[in-house]
Amino acid sequence: MQDLMEQGYNEEEIEQALELLASMQSIEVQVRQRARHPRSYRLLATEEQARFDRQSRGMLIELQYFGIVDPDQLEEIIEKSLALNTKKVTHQDLLLITTGVVAEASGPLNATHVWHFFQR
Repeated sequence: MQDLMEQGYNEEEIEQALELLASMQSIEVQVRQRARHPRSYRLLATEEQARFDRQSRGMLIELQYFGIVDPDQLEEIIEKSLALNTKKVTHQDLLLITTGVVAEASGPLNATHVWHFFQR
């Protein structure tokens, strides 16, 4: 902690970072546990598929598979994405919408985790 303080971070910033790391680890464990349980999945209609690029379609699948969002949140994400005034919904578009939906439902800490999870 002393090293971080010498680099200019204050105690509050260090504590917030440690809390974020702890919550990310907890959420990752929950995601792995949810992935073990099969359930039904939302399929995109042909018209919907055409609006999402390949990477954003993959992200939608991961959101469902890992249980990062519940079915209602997923539907909200899809609806908001399709409402965009763009020809294609990109990964970046979907990431911004998803973090907004998650932040609204679960708070900014979980939204930050989602953001980092999909920044690859």
